[in-house]
Amino acid sequence: MRPSSLKRNFIHLVQFTTLLLALLLAVFLTPRPLSSLFAPADSMLLLPGADAFGKLLKNNRATINDIRQGADALDFRAMNLPADLAHLPLEKRKNHFITLVLSHAIQANARILHERKKLILYSLDLRSGKFISPQRKLRLKLLARRYNTSLENTEELLRRIDIIPVSLAIAQAIQESGWGTSRFALHGNALYGQHRPRDSKKKYILSQYGNVKVAAFDSLLQATSSYMHNLNTSAAYSSLRHIRAGLREQSRIPDGISLTAGLRYYSELGEEYIRDIRFLIEQHDLSSLEDASFDKNATALVIRFQHNNISLHDVALSNAAESTGIGNH
Repeated sequence: MRPSSLKRNFIHLVQFTTLLLALLLAVFLTPRPLSSLFAPADSMLLLPGADAFGKLLKNNRATINDIRQGADALDFRAMNLPADLAHLPLEKRKNHFITLVLSHAIQANARILHERKKLILYSLDLRSGKFISPQRKLRLKLLARRYNTSLENTEELLRRIDIIPVSLAIAQAIQESGWGTSRFALHGNALYGQHRPRDSKKKYILSQYGNVKVAAFDSLLQATSSYMHNLNTSAAYSSLRHIRAGLREQSRIPDGISLTAGLRYYSELGEEYIRDIRFLIEQHDLSSLEDASFDKNATALVIRFQHNNISLHDVALSNAAESTGIGNH
């Protein structure tokens, strides 16, 4: 074989190997299990409003009352909130909103637990002297970087990659979005009042006086995942992570009431904010939803609610009116 042919073959081999490695990295870095990549495509459902959503829950036996009695939660991803949520009778509005947040909290926590499992297995293999492939180590290094720490500091990384109890996620969404009826929630899926830096180029909605950029998101799952990542990485919530790690050491599953103590800096209200979140968890019996889960055999739905005259693109860079209480997050 000629040298030129050998050179061409070598180049082709390098290109193929590079492509294969890139594909493998894409597969393994996805936060969802590998099997989900080959699952049937999610079903899209366009709903006219909150009443239609209520009928969907009822038809699938997935109302809050059903879930509290042991039924599976409905596995869905909502691209937005129903614009008419505020017009529902109070009790129905509350139940619908709790269900909306619950589904996304379950999904976001499932992704976190998937990452946590990978880290625990890596730690066990490392201690037992098993071979750790360079590809596996690279994936975990990238994961550690995403959580603002290093792979060498496994203990701290394990503190950060852990769940946010659904009761806490729901209570904070209630508090920060006014039961999903605030302008920020309706126009930008801003469930948790997160702020953008002044120089941020990501999506946001300006507060009434244009001095605060409230983070906007493309879906409720994106908003929920961002909120959980914030609690899991920001220095302001290190005490929350310390409390959670202490519960793990006692072989206890982290619960919302216990973790509220770590929210001192989520709002300028400080201790009063902590009392408000605890009150919401207790008043609406949110702790009873901690163990809620999906039917693993059901096909996930993608839901979009019809919105008239509401466009994220139109408002993301505007300072249109209507103020709501925003914490310093």
